[in-house]
Amino acid sequence: MTDLYRNMDNESTPQAGLLARATSDRTRLLLWVALVVSVVLNITFSMVNTFLGAAFGIAVLACAWALVVRYRRGR
Repeated sequence: MTDLYRNMDNESTPQAGLLARATSDRTRLLLWVALVVSVVLNITFSMVNTFLGAAFGIAVLACAWALVVRYRRGR
């Protein structure tokens, strides 16, 4: 009996790999942009409003944590 999924996996593997890599690169870029924006907003709002500064500080920590986790998993 032939395996119907075997041929599909072999043909779609290179395309799926390229798509996964492109998605991974896009996600990493968005995380870096979010980190930089959050840092700037954290600095700005820390001087104006403590609660907004703290909220953006948490966003900075979350973005940094996500980048570290992605880096460690990719090694």
